[in-house]
Order: sequence, then structure tokens, then C-alpha cells
Amino acid sequence: MTTITIPRIKKEIPLSIFILGIIAVLGVYSMGIRWVQGLGIATNLSDTRPWGLWISFDLAVMAFSGSAFTLAALTHMFHRYKYHNIARIALVSGFVGYISAAAALTVELGRPERLWHYFFYWNPHSPLFEVGMCVITYLLILTLEFLPMLFEKLEWHSAHKFLHYFEIPIVAAGIILSSGHQSSLGAISLALPLKLHALWYSPMLPLIFFISAMTSGFAMAITVGLLGLRFFDDWHFKPGVFSGLGRLLLVFLSATLLLKIGDLAVAGELGLIFENSYQSKMFIIENLLGYVLPIIILLIPKYKNCRLWIFRAGILSVMGLVIHRINVSFVGLAGAEYYPTWQEVLSTAGLFSIGVILFWVVAKNIPLMEEEKE
Repeated sequence: MTTITIPRIKKEIPLSIFILGIIAVLGVYSMGIRWVQGLGIATNLSDTRPWGLWISFDLAVMAFSGSAFTLAALTHMFHRYKYHNIARIALVSGFVGYISAAAALTVELGRPERLWHYFFYWNPHSPLFEVGMCVITYLLILTLEFLPMLFEKLEWHSAHKFLHYFEIPIVAAGIILSSGHQSSLGAISLALPLKLHALWYSPMLPLIFFISAMTSGFAMAITVGLLGLRFFDDWHFKPGVFSGLGRLLLVFLSATLLLKIGDLAVAGELGLIFENSYQSKMFIIENLLGYVLPIIILLIPKYKNCRLWIFRAGILSVMGLVIHRINVSFVGLAGAEYYPTWQEVLSTAGLFSIGVILFWVVAKNIPLMEEEKE
């Protein structure tokens, strides 16, 4: 792995992390322009196109962060302890993901200096209010789940032991909260029956968002886990972890695809897939790339137990979810033409880079691997 040595720091940093650091600095500069000069100078959003790249980033990152509650449920609720180490990694990636999503909210809000109003002027009838409360509370839950790893590093044994007593209630609360707000993200789009294309608008959208988040949870665990084996020498997993995750990914990919196609069939809108419009082409790309291809890979006997092909199936699934969230929040919406400005692109890339760097810092300094339970 290519590394560089930073003068005075005397530590080697991977070239990829160094490049991401440059992008992060440029992204912070771009976000600074938006905070100081407002949305008008930094975006191409308008009254008829209020959702843009930042919303798509938030929806995708929150779905990816579903790996935390998905693997937590698999390990602690279903007692599949061979996934213990990968669940710890999923927890950190979910924690970092929610931090990135919360940071993105301060960029996309029209008046970020009024963010404190949210905590005092409640609107319990709004899906956004429920999503916000779940995100805030779930971020707190993820913090409590992450602290034992930090205490383990600091050798604060009493604090570690104290939190261990509440491990199962904390995990259960995290699963409930994350499940609720993942479906509520889909419910938000139900307020747009005249703006969202029929290929994506459906009363089943909350369920589709929830199941696709669980699907992406397995896909992200596969992707991050196998990438980590390349970058971190101390990472190790029990035999069969990735083939097991591949089987679970296959089940959830199939369920999500059947739900989406079945919903269109029941609504009598299958013909929209072949209308040869921009939206129909994006729908085909989303499902062919993100569902059909990985399903085929995971069904082939010689591929379904091969780490390289499982990784490829995971990457394709991640790409499919990203495209789905972009389609729902951008491509499928009616309104004026919209092309992201360089500030939007750079700030989004900066947020992504900061998230990856945070994960790398945690993985390098806090032991994520431990002797697993039998």
C-alpha cells in the first residue's frame, strides 16, 4: 500500500487518505461559502426544485448506516456471534455515517443558525420531525454503543463494565429507532404525489426504504470488511462470515426487487419501465445494476463463496442503493432543470472524505477486532 510520511508528524499516511484529506479541506471551504453567503450563491436549487444533491447524500448515507442496526440485530438478537467483529465495524461505519449526515444537514438547511428551533418548536405531525428525533436519539445510542470500544482502548475497565450491563437494551433501542426512521424517510416522499414519478411513488415506499436499508446494511458490511482486510493488518474474521453475509444479501436483494416490481404490477404501471424516458432508463439502471446483477452473482455456485465476487456483489448493491436514493430525491421529481453547482459537488465530496478519514482514524487507533464468542 502506497504511503507518504508527513514531516514533523513522523507517521505514515496512506496516499488515498492524504488525497481524501485535500478533498475534505476543499469541501470545508465550499461549505464555508454556503454558510456565510447563503444557499443562493452556493446552489442551483429553486422554489420548484428544493431537493438536490445534499438530500440525496443524506438519504444514501443514512441507508448505508443501516449496517449498524442490521448487524447488531443479527449478532445480539439472533445470537450469530461469528459476525461479532464485522458488527463492531458496522457500528463504527454507521456512527461515522450518521455524523456525516448530521453535518450535511447544517449545509442543506436554509437557515442553519435556526437549527435550535427544532428542539423547542415541535411539529409531531411531520414525518421530518420524527426522522430528526430518531436520528438525534439514534446518534446518541450509537455513541453509547461506541464508548465501550473507546473505554477498552483507554483501559477504563469500570466504565466499560458498567456499560456492558446495558448492552442489550441499548442495542434493542438502536434497532427500534433506526427501523422507524428508515421507513419514515420513505414516508416523506409520500407528500409528493404530483411531483414524484410513478416508477418510484408508492404507498409501499416506507417499506421499500426500510428493506433496502437492511439490504444495504449487509452490502456495506461486506464492502467495508473486505476493504479493511486490505488496509488493516490486524483485521480478522471467522471462516464463513462473508459467504454468510452474501447469502443474507441475496435474500434481501431478492425481497426488495420483488417488492418493487410487484408493487408496479399491482398498480398496473409496469409499462412505465419501457416508456423510453430518462426516468425509465434510470429505473432500469438502478435495478439491473443494483439488484439483478448481484443476485445473479450470488446465485452462481462458484461465485457465492468467493470473496472477490461477494465483494463485487456488495459494491453493485451499494451502487444500486445510491442510484435509488438519487432517483427518488432528484431524477424522479418534476420541476425546473437542476444541475449541482461546484460548491454542492465539492461540499458533498468533502463530507464523504471526512467520513472516510474519521473511520480510518478510529480503525487505526481503537481495536475493532477482539476474540469472538463461540
